Amino acid sequence: MPTPRENEQQKDFIGRCIPIVMKEGTAKDSKQASAICYSIWRRSKGEKDEPPKEDAGVEAIVRRAMAVKEEPKRAES
Repeated sequence: MPTPRENEQQKDFIGRCIPIVMKEGTAKDSKQASAICYSIWRRSKGEKDEPPKEDAGVEAIVRRAMAVKEEPKRAES
């Protein structure tokens, strides 16, 4: 599981975390991966572990993370 880096912004961590959690198979879909990553973030900051409020920012991060995950791997020459 990824952990937030020193001075990493929340949106940057979530965007980095979702593809990792999906690749590891820890989450069955992007919404579950998002919830896991937000939970990791909140725990690292000592915040109460509550689900994030729905907003357009979360959906945009999930879409970007899924686009990264779905990019075809390049064949190495």
